[in-house]
Amino acid sequence: MKQEVLVRKMQEIRAYLSLSQADFGRMTGHSAMFVSRTEKGISFISEEYVRQVCDSFKLSPKYFEDTSGMTEASGEGEKSGDAAESDAADVCSVEKYITGGKEFLKEIGESRIRCTALVDSSEVGRRLKEIRTEKGLAIKELALLSGIDGGQISKIENHGKTVTERTAKKLSLALEVGVEWLLFGDENRKDYPVDDAMIAWLWENEEMRRKGEQLGANAQLSKPEIGNLVRVIDKLIEESK
Repeated sequence: MKQEVLVRKMQEIRAYLSLSQADFGRMTGHSAMFVSRTEKGISFISEEYVRQVCDSFKLSPKYFEDTSGMTEASGEGEKSGDAAESDAADVCSVEKYITGGKEFLKEIGESRIRCTALVDSSEVGRRLKEIRTEKGLAIKELALLSGIDGGQISKIENHGKTVTERTAKKLSLALEVGVEWLLFGDENRKDYPVDDAMIAWLWENEEMRRKGEQLGANAQLSKPEIGNLVRVIDKLIEESK
C-alpha cells in the first residue's frame, strides 16, 4: 500500500478518536515524536505499525484497504499534524471498521481520564520544588529557562496547581529531568532524559540508532555508563546543528 495512503489513514484515525499525538503514541507504544513523523510522511509506516494500531484500537485491517472517498494529494506540501486533523474527517469513515463499537470508544475516553487522574498535582509541586532547589535555581531563574511564568511555577510548587503536559515538558527540559519523573514520580526516568531533539537526531542518523539498538539488546549499562553515552550523543547533536 502507498505510504501517502497510510499517512492519510493514520491522520484520520487519530482525528476521529480525538486523541493528541502523545495519547495516540501512548496507546500504540510509541512516542509523540514518532506519531508526528509518520503523519508528516517523514518516518516509514511499516506493516508492524499498522498491526499495532489495529490491535490498539480494535480496528479491522480492512480499513486500510478502503480508499473510497480519498482524494489525491494536492501537491501543496505536507500538512502538519494539527492541520491534517481538520480535513481528515473528509476521507472514508473509521467508525464502521472499529470492531469494538461504541463501548470501545467509551473505554478510550475513560482511559484518557484515568491517565490524567494519575497525576497528583501536589506531588508534582513537591518534585518540582525539590529538583529546582537541588539545582540551586530561584523561581525567577527557572522561569527564564523554561519560559513559564514565575507566578505559575510558584502556584504549582506551593498550591498544587494542575500542570498540563506542555508545561511539564518545558519545566523538565529546563531542569534536565524526565517529564515522566516530574508528572508520575518514575525514578527510572529522572536522570539523563531522552528529549525530542535527541530522538529527532537519532532518526536522522541511522548508524548511531543501530548502535543504540545493539547496546540495548546486548549490554547491561550502569547509570554512569548511560550518562557518558548520553553526553556523547548530546555533543553530537550540538555539533550537527
